[in-house]
Amino acid sequence: MSFAIEISDLTKSYTLHKGQKSLLKLFSTDDGSYMKSKNRFSALNKINIRISKGEIVGITGMNGAGKSTLLKILSRITPPTAGKITIQGRMVSMLEVGTGFHPELTGRENVYLNGAILGLSRREIDAKFDSILAFAEVKTFIDVPVKRYSSGMYVRLAFAVAAHVDADIMLIDEVLAVGDISFQEKCIKKMDELNESGVTIVFVSHNTVQLERFVERLILIDNAEAVYDGSVAEGLTSYHQILAGRS
Repeated sequence: MSFAIEISDLTKSYTLHKGQKSLLKLFSTDDGSYMKSKNRFSALNKINIRISKGEIVGITGMNGAGKSTLLKILSRITPPTAGKITIQGRMVSMLEVGTGFHPELTGRENVYLNGAILGLSRREIDAKFDSILAFAEVKTFIDVPVKRYSSGMYVRLAFAVAAHVDADIMLIDEVLAVGDISFQEKCIKKMDELNESGVTIVFVSHNTVQLERFVERLILIDNAEAVYDGSVAEGLTSYHQILAGRS
């Protein structure tokens, strides 16, 4: 079977500094107390996941479980501490509202900027611009600086650009939660269309309704580990049990 994403023993850890909070004290300490106060925090611990080409995979878990860290590593925003990732194909990601947008530029200018960041040529953006604009539903404000946009308008325009990139893999992290219900449904339908054309989709969300509606397989991240990987129904049951146990 051909895999779009292969993750092997992926680990990400950070150093937490405790004790010395003053920069002056940091440089004036000569007894080693600062170095002794450092601790390691594991954001991800030996994650092993294989995602086949054309799959729609959901990832869920409590806040701080490691979901967004995983997507940032997949998107090459941050490097792993250990482990290996293999990605086959062109990948586009939407991890935060307004990522790749410049607040002082207009919506039109940001379409070209964000499109270029995602690998589109100017000619390709020209050809797709009207379709992007129609999908985003921000025609009235397209020549207004995006710093004046609402978070929902940001998402609509950013998703519209990403959805028009000829990608093999899409990574989407919670950003659809910002839009209204009708636009969320519109995005889900668009992702269905992309998947039917062969695009692999990794969808991170806490929205159980969207996960049940959209994904074929669910991965549950908890305490930096992938504790479940399988059917959506059983995965959501496990997720609810975790929530109930910690509430």
